[in-house]
Amino acid sequence: FRSFTGEPTLLKYFLASCVVICFLSFTIGFISLYAYLNSLNVFGDHSQSISMIETYEPNGNTVVFDREGNKIGEFFDIYQVSVDFTDLPQNLVNAIIAIEDKNFWNHRGFDVKSIFRASVDFIKGRLTGRDEKFKQGASTITQQVVRKFLLTHEKSVDRKIVEIFLSRELEKKVNKQKIFEAYINRMFLGNGAYGVGAAAHRYFAKSVQVWNLAECAIIAGLFQLPSKYNPAKYPDVAKKRQLRVLQAMYRDGYISRDEAIAASKENVSYKKYV
Repeated sequence: FRSFTGEPTLLKYFLASCVVICFLSFTIGFISLYAYLNSLNVFGDHSQSISMIETYEPNGNTVVFDREGNKIGEFFDIYQVSVDFTDLPQNLVNAIIAIEDKNFWNHRGFDVKSIFRASVDFIKGRLTGRDEKFKQGASTITQQVVRKFLLTHEKSVDRKIVEIFLSRELEKKVNKQKIFEAYINRMFLGNGAYGVGAAAHRYFAKSVQVWNLAECAIIAGLFQLPSKYNPAKYPDVAKKRQLRVLQAMYRDGYISRDEAIAASKENVSYKKYV
């Protein structure tokens, strides 16, 4: 959990100036494209779909009890336990924001800086033939919600453009907390669990409200690739991912260095899932 700084040089200043100029040009072009497409009413057909997210309520599971009040069974299409935003541990909210979309509270649906950075990295990868090294995500939490509810996972430029601009429209109608709530309740997190409420029972056999920092960081790390970072199946890989989440939280000022180190040393136990 350390940061490094270097001595500024004339070359660095020159490169920084070039990046700023490119970024401003990219931003102006992006905004112009949005205004043009909006004038053509490209997004009007999706207004009804966006309102579906606005009124979204997660499906609950059907729980069966015996006459003495003991749980004897549970039925569901997908295993989902809904959690209200106000019931989430603050460490979990901060962990997800830090690793998934650090500008979530400030952007308007999409993050131009992230899109620009991902575009630059994509070009670097193509030029060097090392796509994996430079691969970076640029999708905000809002974009992921739009993709999950309204679009397909098709990888195309057209679909990406629609996703970006629908995200802007969504944020005009739905507040951040509602978007975040839809996100944490709908996303698949491995072990057959959809959403953090279900993950709480499948991984830890306890309510999400009582998670500690170490557990919050583990689950926050699952949103990107739940199969790869499944802590019950791949504890070593999950541990590395947890450290990245803690590092991101420390970087963004959510936790102290001592808190990050203490959480990284915490022994987290998992429920066996069959």
